[in-house]
Amino acid sequence: MTAKYSINENFFIVKPRQFNSWVWKCILRNRQQFHKEIRWKVGDGTNINFWLDSWCDNCCLVELMKVPDMSSIDNSLKVSKFILSSKEWDIAKLQGLFNHLFFQMILATPLPTNPIPDSIC
Repeated sequence: MTAKYSINENFFIVKPRQFNSWVWKCILRNRQQFHKEIRWKVGDGTNINFWLDSWCDNCCLVELMKVPDMSSIDNSLKVSKFILSSKEWDIAKLQGLFNHLFFQMILATPLPTNPIPDSIC
């Protein structure tokens, strides 16, 4: 299935093709509904959107923080930008962005000690 439908890494960015079945096209058309319900487990952080994916607590940070203006955030930012090479959270970067409550929620999110990819829970 991976080869047939060209899903190499990210189901949420693959584009539909003319030869795809109507079932597959329907799945792709509705994937944003799936996306809202997905909870990520942090690995290396390269596939998780820092603000828009649910990886911290059970919600995305934009919703948790009730961000009123999406133009004020970098919505392409990945979780990996806040993980040090020592596989620890970059406390200095995080403290500059969040109040104590959100800072503690992020620090409570476990990071693997070995290099593994992000996964869906």
